[in-house]
Amino acid sequence: MLKDISSFNSKLILWGSPNVVKKWNAFRKNSLQNNSENTLILIEDVMNEMRKDLGVKSVEKGGLLSIFINDIEKILEK
Repeated sequence: MLKDISSFNSKLILWGSPNVVKKWNAFRKNSLQNNSENTLILIEDVMNEMRKDLGVKSVEKGGLLSIFINDIEKILEK
């Protein structure tokens, strides 16, 4: 996983918009605090910001996460 994140970081430096970089940095800083629910929300923010860069509309909160996490609504209710 660290190898994947490192690879993503290097690509983000070259190709990420300023807003994607900002969202990614917020995600990384939060992930160090071991706050998993907020970390999930922040990674979804990164994905939605990337979608925006591609000209695709954002998905509602939890919409992208539900692709990977079956019971995301339980986490988002907290």
